[in-house]
Amino acid sequence: MNGFIKKAKYLDKKFFVTKKGLEIGSKKEKALKIYGLPDKTSKKNGYEKLEWHFVGQEMYLDDGKKDKKGRPHAEGVWGYEVEMFFKTNKLEAMIICNDPP
Repeated sequence: MNGFIKKAKYLDKKFFVTKKGLEIGSKKEKALKIYGLPDKTSKKNGYEKLEWHFVGQEMYLDDGKKDKKGRPHAEGVWGYEVEMFFKTNKLEAMIICNDPP
């Protein structure tokens, strides 16, 4: 791991902004305004983790009966998950996982 770290190159902060405008240091309120209430929250070692699970468009077309919890579906994919880690109400890390069709 140390070898990878030594060879790593610095990347400007502008490369770590989501299409929805979230970036390291964004306030938790901004994330909640964009994604709504999370499906799950937890706290550990001073970090708060928020998780959202979005069902994809293809899943709704199958039977049309699934509850979307008032959220839009994820278009063109089977779904996606978003995990955000906050410390003192500021975004420290974010993971986005797409389920390809």
